[in-house]
Amino acid sequence: MKHLSTINFVVLVFVLISFSSAQIKQINWTKHQDPVLTPGPAGEWDAQRLGLSSVLFDGSSYRMWYSIGNPKNIGLATSTDGIIWDKYDDPSTLNPPFAEIDPVLNPGTAGSWDDDCVAYPCVILIDTVYHMWYTGADNPDPNAGAIGHATSTDGVTWEKYENNPVLDVGPPGSWDDEWVWDPWVLFDDSIYHMWYHAWNGIGNQVQIGHATSPHPDSAWTKDPTNPVLSYENGKWDYPRVQAPCVIYDGNIFHMWYSGGQTGEYRIGYATSQDGSQWTKPEADPVLEVGSAGNWDDTMVGFCSVIDSAGSMFKMWYTGANSAGDVAVGYAFAFGPPTAIEEIAYGVYPDGFVLKQNYPNPFNPVTMINYQLPMTGTVELSIYNLLGQMVAMLVNKKQPAGSYEVEWDASGFSSGVYLYRLSARNFVHTKKLILLK
Repeated sequence: MKHLSTINFVVLVFVLISFSSAQIKQINWTKHQDPVLTPGPAGEWDAQRLGLSSVLFDGSSYRMWYSIGNPKNIGLATSTDGIIWDKYDDPSTLNPPFAEIDPVLNPGTAGSWDDDCVAYPCVILIDTVYHMWYTGADNPDPNAGAIGHATSTDGVTWEKYENNPVLDVGPPGSWDDEWVWDPWVLFDDSIYHMWYHAWNGIGNQVQIGHATSPHPDSAWTKDPTNPVLSYENGKWDYPRVQAPCVIYDGNIFHMWYSGGQTGEYRIGYATSQDGSQWTKPEADPVLEVGSAGNWDDTMVGFCSVIDSAGSMFKMWYTGANSAGDVAVGYAFAFGPPTAIEEIAYGVYPDGFVLKQNYPNPFNPVTMINYQLPMTGTVELSIYNLLGQMVAMLVNKKQPAGSYEVEWDASGFSSGVYLYRLSARNFVHTKKLILLK
């Protein structure tokens, strides 16, 4: 093992490009202006800083495993909506006055491979068992890093794998011979994939690797084509691409990753058909830092993305400001990433058009116009900035033509809302402002 290198609402539009086409693909990401998870109060294990690693939805609630505190441990927070989080408190821990927050995974005993820190977990649920892969480091080399595995039946009490680490550095002279870090694991219906980032001790360059395993408890085989994702000289993500987050939609792997200079990361996007050969859009990054003075005006990165039934993407990410304050933020987007095609001036392929509502701002009535080039089932709906649908304006089959729909928002509070048109393979979202 070797070296481990030592968050009001705003609607942002970013560009994604499909791996199979030069056509522009867009997602409208909506950022929560404030962080949704912040460091604990003075004296708590996570008081100095924290960063996101992994979010999982178990069918009824969200679970977030996060790091790093001081010492470097892994914590757990739960939420019913993905916005308001409760940090885990072990009822058996009595350490007043700081007994409100407790980590769920701690460094190993003295002399073990992870006795200095455990951090940056990825958690998946397999049947009824939670599996965690995490970064570990040891003394006397606290900057060392390899990847370990642990299991749990409740996501709180974890048992580390006896043969840890399960992924270690490569042989001398290889691209990953200094440290391997920040795993992301998923199952694609046939095999388990792990993506991780690594360093070879030369300069500040970090790249992303890939490994596979037939079973979560089996040995991992590194991809012979590693590294599978690298920085590009002169581009926004030089000299580091790291912290991969990957989802699989049944056909395509979608990766969000952190790129750029240390401490000034942005979030990029890439796609792959096999998890090994990746294509990055020219329009990256897909998530930028906030404007000056915002809590995330210096860095956004280290994200976790969930695909909600193929229609909405939810992202939690680590953000930092110029003062060095680090917390976790939230953004959502209607998807899927490769399904929204836009050309100039709001005119879409096949003649689909969604126009800006008028008037805007409005009180309390506004009109929404759209155009259909063919018959199909149409949904026109209104969402709040938590991603919750608050009104369905159209939900029926309509022939080709131009349409105008009224929304009477008399019963709604002032604020920013989103309206979303879905017809055939066309999905697009715009914002409107109710000002009473």
